[in-house]
Order: sequence, then structure tokens, then C-alpha cells
Amino acid sequence: MIQAPAINCFKSSTHPQHPDLKAFLTEKLSNPYNKYCLDCKKNLTTHCIVWLGVFVCKDCAELHKDTFGGNQYSYIKDVYGEQWDDYQLRSVCFGGNQPLFTIMKEYQIDNQHMSSKYRHACVTWYRKKHITLMDGLPFDIDTNPKPPKDWDERVQQTKQQFMKSTENL
Repeated sequence: MIQAPAINCFKSSTHPQHPDLKAFLTEKLSNPYNKYCLDCKKNLTTHCIVWLGVFVCKDCAELHKDTFGGNQYSYIKDVYGEQWDDYQLRSVCFGGNQPLFTIMKEYQIDNQHMSSKYRHACVTWYRKKHITLMDGLPFDIDTNPKPPKDWDERVQQTKQQFMKSTENL
């Protein structure tokens, strides 16, 4: 029987975080919005959802992984247990819990179950905006408006888009 050779791989979680990185993350978590989990709003945060730049507790991080099939949609990191690259740090700089909490509150989905609120159009819009900014690209609110909250707002947006498109004719 042939046995595969042992491979010693670099594993970032076995190396301690640089003190400057730890200080930066500690400062981010000292913000009252970031200190507590965005989802359950009661536990201290320990993890980050990189694609949104928000902080959640360990229990909600596990629930995200279970609900959305692992890290493909959520991309969750342990705040102090892993190394961070520049792109991930940029997510935290552009993010934080307050902007997403504000939009969830605006659309009245902040108390919905995770599986529905993170699939809501406003969170999809926020994620698109967040990733665009992380990539260093401009995000034009005129060409990428927030999704409508109700039918009246949907009609208004449609009328505005129609008027803009006919101005150039």
C-alpha cells in the first residue's frame, strides 16, 4: 500500500497576528455598532462576514455557514484567529455594522430570520455597493438605485428611469 507523503503547509491561523493588525481590529470592534453581533444583537462579535464588512458572533457565524452553504456566499473569518489580507481589511474599512444595520432597519428586515433578510434585495444592493467600493471603483447611485420599498416607490423609480432614458432621444 502506497501512502501519500506528509505535506507541511503554511496555515495562517497558526501564526500570531501582527500587533498592528490586532490593534486595528480591536479599534474597529470598539465601535458600539461593531461590538455586538449584527444578527442577534446580544453577543460580542468574534467573526467578520467579509463580503459585507460586518461583524457577527460565533453562533451567528456558524448559522451563516449552515444557512448559506459554507463560505461561498458569506466568506466568514475569525477576527482574531486568522490573518487578513489587504482586500479583507479594505472590506472592514468600507463596512462596519452601522451601514448595513441602517439599511436593514430602513427596509424593516432587521428582525427577520437570517435566511430571508440576507436574501432581500436591499442587502443584495448593499453587497454590490460594498464590493464595488472595495474594488476601488465608483458606485453611481443614479445607475444603481436602492431597490424600492413598496409598489409606489417602484412606480416612481420606473417613471424616473423612463424620463431619463427619453431625455437623450
